[in-house]
Amino acid sequence: MDPAVVGGRCWTAAAIEQLRDTLRREPDYADVRFNLGQLLIGEGRTSDAAAELDVLLRYHPDDTAARLELAKALAQLGRHAEAVQQFRTVIRQEPNNAEAKARLRSLIEVQP
Repeated sequence: MDPAVVGGRCWTAAAIEQLRDTLRREPDYADVRFNLGQLLIGEGRTSDAAAELDVLLRYHPDDTAARLELAKALAQLGRHAEAVQQFRTVIRQEPNNAEAKARLRSLIEVQP
């Protein structure tokens, strides 16, 4: 195995633990929770990331970037109805959000 990959995984695990430690002290720290969600997505832990982003949105419901990431995670998890709802909320919050519009359109097209 490539030592950089091993080192990267080690670094990522340490970063995840450090972010979780910060959130134990400050659970509503939006930037930290968003970064944790991003790291978890990068590690392929999409379900864990969705849970973190959901918590973030309970504290900060107007955080459009977090809502967009949650919507993408839900879509990736096959939770299409929830993803559609989140994409629609992003579009209500930011009517010109091209990424949310495109992803919503794509998701609706593939649904039975």
